[in-house]
Amino acid sequence: MAWEAEITRIREEIAAQRAALAAPTAGIYWPPAEFAALLRRWPWMAEDYGDDHDDYVHDLELRLRELSASGVAALAVAPGTVEDFLHFATYVDRPPETDGLRADYAAALAEHGQYVPWPPAPDAACWCGTGAAYARCCGALPG
Repeated sequence: MAWEAEITRIREEIAAQRAALAAPTAGIYWPPAEFAALLRRWPWMAEDYGDDHDDYVHDLELRLRELSASGVAALAVAPGTVEDFLHFATYVDRPPETDGLRADYAAALAEHGQYVPWPPAPDAACWCGTGAAYARCCGALPG
């Protein structure tokens, strides 16, 4: 019976280690050219993202802040491309318009280390790719 307790303890330890190494919760970020290509290819996505890239970036920053305030600890931004999204959709055998596919794509990017941790340090480069410091870019956006 002692060995059963030891097996249970080891399993719990492994589960805790896996949780600690888990990929962060990632929001998908479409850089400007990809955002434009995405809306050209699937105009209906403007219902979710809007049709202005700056507004989209602002909304993504606000959603990340809300998630952080709600207690989600490990957050990230996963830059995506239309071509890669299409490959992902083909790989998982689901059409691009499938509910949740974009979130699954963001999660897959994060699982493969293709993300920027959020929030960046105030003087670090902003996640949106402008090259400006986060504190003077998306970090300075009003809530």
